Amino acid sequence: MIMEDKGKRNDKLRGGISAGDVADFESLFLRLKEEPVSPVYQNFSFEMKDYLGSFAKGQRISRKIKKAACGDFNRLLGDRGLYGKLVGYYGADKLAQKLSSRTVEYLDDTRDLNAGPDDPESAAAIVELNRRLVKDIYREYFYNVKTLAKEIIFAIALAVFLRTFFFQIYKIPTTSMVDTLMPGDQIFVSKVTYGPKIPFTPWRIPGVRKPWRAEVIVFVPPHDRGKVYIKRLIGLPGDKVYIKEGNVFVNGKMAVEPAIARNYYYNQGQYAQDGQEIAVPEGKYFFLGDNSMSSQDSRYWGFADEKDIVGKAIFIWWPFNRAKMIE
Repeated sequence: MIMEDKGKRNDKLRGGISAGDVADFESLFLRLKEEPVSPVYQNFSFEMKDYLGSFAKGQRISRKIKKAACGDFNRLLGDRGLYGKLVGYYGADKLAQKLSSRTVEYLDDTRDLNAGPDDPESAAAIVELNRRLVKDIYREYFYNVKTLAKEIIFAIALAVFLRTFFFQIYKIPTTSMVDTLMPGDQIFVSKVTYGPKIPFTPWRIPGVRKPWRAEVIVFVPPHDRGKVYIKRLIGLPGDKVYIKEGNVFVNGKMAVEPAIARNYYYNQGQYAQDGQEIAVPEGKYFFLGDNSMSSQDSRYWGFADEKDIVGKAIFIWWPFNRAKMIE
């Protein structure tokens, strides 16, 4: 007798088979057509047998036919002798090869089920056993709903975990970083380098290191919290920055890093007027776009907070003809 509290079987009894369980009606029908003496085929209604007899590959299957086929399957699920019939048709060894370990376990649980046909527990157990038998025999034509759901949940959880703590993909929307980054470029951003932020908290997990000058970084700007920007880091906390004749000077010396020195920077905005030196506060960063003429950057809105750093731009992965590391 099956006990409700049996530890090794925690799945709930389910009813029958619906059209949503069948992944490939066409292949299933063609398979059934090849087995006209099988217990499954013999259980089908005269109308369905007639339909299967004339069914051909590529033939359109209406919703009505799908529903009728599922109805025939569900009538079969109440057959208390189905397992014995299947053994007689396939042979015990061949049938055993078709069955999953969970079905075999369930079969062992129901061998001593001697309750009468009117007993609800007995009827439900027989339906569940037969449903498992049918789905195992025609496994390639059915969705494994439980396995599929687990795979989807795992994939989503893994994607969320990786996106939150390791990396993220961004698409470049503007010309502010031309020629380094072009509109439409899709880039890979590492969150591990500087340490990912823990969602819904003010805390960060320690990263590999602090940001370095001249790196291209994704961050949330102080004046537009609903967006992320991507710019080049110019001023670190404590630095003094000014722009003169198109060049950037940091702590009184012209920046010579190639990624900075190759660009021409304009004296524009509240924080980069001609002759104006700006001191970067502790815990803050000063960013400029490579395409200075078309970039809304720290010259206009000031400093980005360390806690708003998202990650380091690593490489362009799309389009393929522009795939390369970001310098």
